[in-house]
Amino acid sequence: MVMKTNLTDYPACANKTGWPWTEESNPIPERMPDGSQWPKVSIVTPSFNQGEYLEETIRSVLLQGYPNLEYIIIDGGSSDESKEIIKKYAPWLKFWVSESDRGQTHAINKGIQHCSGEIFAYINSDDFYYPNTFKEIATLYHQHGRRPDTWIGGQIHKIDEAGQVLSTNRNRYGSSPADWYFHGLKENDTSIAQQGSFWSLQIFEQAGMFDESFNFSFDREYFVRMYSRGIKCIDSEGIYAAFRLHPLSKTVSSNLTFDEEDYKIAEKYWLLNQNSAYLKLLNKAKIQADKKELTRLLLEDTPSWEVLKSIMPLLLKHPQFIFLRRTWRGLFKAG
Repeated sequence: MVMKTNLTDYPACANKTGWPWTEESNPIPERMPDGSQWPKVSIVTPSFNQGEYLEETIRSVLLQGYPNLEYIIIDGGSSDESKEIIKKYAPWLKFWVSESDRGQTHAINKGIQHCSGEIFAYINSDDFYYPNTFKEIATLYHQHGRRPDTWIGGQIHKIDEAGQVLSTNRNRYGSSPADWYFHGLKENDTSIAQQGSFWSLQIFEQAGMFDESFNFSFDREYFVRMYSRGIKCIDSEGIYAAFRLHPLSKTVSSNLTFDEEDYKIAEKYWLLNQNSAYLKLLNKAKIQADKKELTRLLLEDTPSWEVLKSIMPLLLKHPQFIFLRRTWRGLFKAG
């Protein structure tokens, strides 16, 4: 467990100023206002070759100054400076490892095995928390009775590579099941920022771990899973984290794959929503997902005959795709 610490306890960083380099969160009393102990917060960071941003992530967790914190870092065997950065902060970590794994989802599940807190969250190695976040989350959690099914969704900032704020991302909550299960296909779909989300660690006992068959939309699938079990998200106006967009981030580099996995979510929860309206949306979602897969295959740097071979199953399934401009542009480009 990380005991309550101050800025001067951590390694100094040359040529870095502001949060979380030369600034820290406001001091937190040893006890909550009613005299009870602060709930233990467990944070997991999955890491792989994000050394450029990793130290900022680590410091944004530790410099919360939170008196009841455990921090776990699961690195996938990075070949950059990540391992050396983690070693610098090892005295303040509950657990860390750098070894090959099966990807981000597997890494987070590995980290959860080392968690023993009341409140759980994970933060990726290119994102970071804002000051005083853990205190605000713990206070909300306490105010809602410290229930084993507590789920808090905060707001976030989207930032660029340099840390400049691009926009504020506000959560959206749909009013019907379809608004939750179909992301990007309904005007009133649900969208909750993972970076600002915290929930009771005990929810994993109820709902299971992250689904490792998802490599991109596993967080969204888990939110849908909690919703399907009747767990309601407590919306907070607080802005808790920064979500960094850069060329190597999964959100930027793999946007088409996210769309394909969003369809998998809708398909997975068909058994809970077997009605004609849902089926109609599911069929529409499948066409959209297949179009995204078509685009992804056409963008691959392979000879035209290999491209044609890879897209043929989609063209046979959806003959109308033959007449799409993207199909012909992709084939001419590959040729």
